[in-house]
Amino acid sequence: MAYNLGKHFDELIRRLRATGRYQNDSEVIRAGLRLLEDQEFAPATLELELIKSLRSPVRPLEKRWAARMKREARHLLKERRHAA
Repeated sequence: MAYNLGKHFDELIRRLRATGRYQNDSEVIRAGLRLLEDQEFAPATLELELIKSLRSPVRPLEKRWAARMKREARHLLKERRHAA
């Protein structure tokens, strides 16, 4: 596959390779795509985990903590839905 990334990204790839951390252009691009994947999909995964936690039973000693976490989770979910 060949991609035209433009001068800006070609230069960025060259600078990143010059650090010695990446051996080739593909390694730089894969690292960037991993970050993009995390940014795009991690919030959805977190939201699913929060929803599951809202439905899970808790032990008596954890009720206060769980109640606070559920309030915070609901607040985060509400903010996320309004932002979308």
